[in-house]
Amino acid sequence: MTLKMHGLSLVELIVTIAVAAILYSIAPPLLASFLEASRISGAADLLVTQLHYARTEAIQQSAPMFVTYSMKDTVNWRMGIHDHSQCDTSLSDPAQPDACTIPSSGGRALTVLDGAQFRGIAASANRNATRFDPISGTTLGTNVTISLQSPGGKEIKVIVSNVGRIRTCSPKTAVGKVAGHPPC
Repeated sequence: MTLKMHGLSLVELIVTIAVAAILYSIAPPLLASFLEASRISGAADLLVTQLHYARTEAIQQSAPMFVTYSMKDTVNWRMGIHDHSQCDTSLSDPAQPDACTIPSSGGRALTVLDGAQFRGIAASANRNATRFDPISGTTLGTNVTISLQSPGGKEIKVIVSNVGRIRTCSPKTAVGKVAGHPPC
């Protein structure tokens, strides 16, 4: 019994190379868009987590918690939590009086979220601070909206309502939309 070997014809080889070239040209932009959406979603998720933490601590410690926003349409943004008043998010020593700290079992814990870990994600807030009430976990005043924006135009808004509800949304536009977040 003899085996016949079959190879690719020139036409099959050219078609295979053409398909590979098309896939190779499409993949990098799709991957970049996916990574950008992941980075902005990660920033929004961490902001939401920290806001829930501040609200929970206000209720548990029976003391108001203040969330200070240092966000002015820049990639160098920070958010800090303090139990007395607004705090200085640039301070890294918890012993300093204006540092963003809250009581913990070991003294005072520094509570600053630094946006530098989310490369290229800019943030802005419509207010300088949020105060969570210790009795009900509500906030005083109007809603706080934190807008996160990626270099490619993707956008997520983190909204804290005056009843203490924390949610995210993303614009309906194709460029700005981030999957997994309801439309604004």
